[in-house]
Amino acid sequence: MDAAVKAAWFGNVVNALLLIGGLVGVYLTYASIKMNEKISKATFFKDLYTTMYGNSDVTEAFYQIENETLTYDETFSRSANRRSLDRLLGFVNLVCDLHEQKILTQHEMDFFSYRMIRIFRNKNVQGYLGFLKTAYGHTEAGTNPFPSFIAYCESIQKRNGHGDRHLVERPAALAPVDEAAPTRTA
Repeated sequence: MDAAVKAAWFGNVVNALLLIGGLVGVYLTYASIKMNEKISKATFFKDLYTTMYGNSDVTEAFYQIENETLTYDETFSRSANRRSLDRLLGFVNLVCDLHEQKILTQHEMDFFSYRMIRIFRNKNVQGYLGFLKTAYGHTEAGTNPFPSFIAYCESIQKRNGHGDRHLVERPAALAPVDEAAPTRTA
């Protein structure tokens, strides 16, 4: 082999190694971006979860619904309960909107589904939502209150035939134990 052929061959080997190194660099950058994306999404989901289960207004409103102590009556509009319920409904509407935009997966929504259905099926919440729908209708706003939350819960009910009891009934392991209280039967 003469010197020119050796130099060309050596140049091709160097170029191939540089190309492989560049491709490895691109792959590592892509993998790093994907990993950071997963970490960011996990942090975002943790923040949502913490708000649902740790924010005092949101948690208080849910427990009033869960324990059936929330009352929608003529005093409701001036009560602290309204503020808590508005925050809860605003939060779950945001979560449902994120799901509707495909930012949250159904798997991630499953962490919230039990509470959302409990909220949605509560007669006092339904009364308040009915009031808001009427009030919004009189303002020419062109929107309904908490539309993503309502649509998501209606889709769960439709998908589960309105009677998926595991979403409605409190799991036995979580039910409060009260010896004096009568037991509910399905």
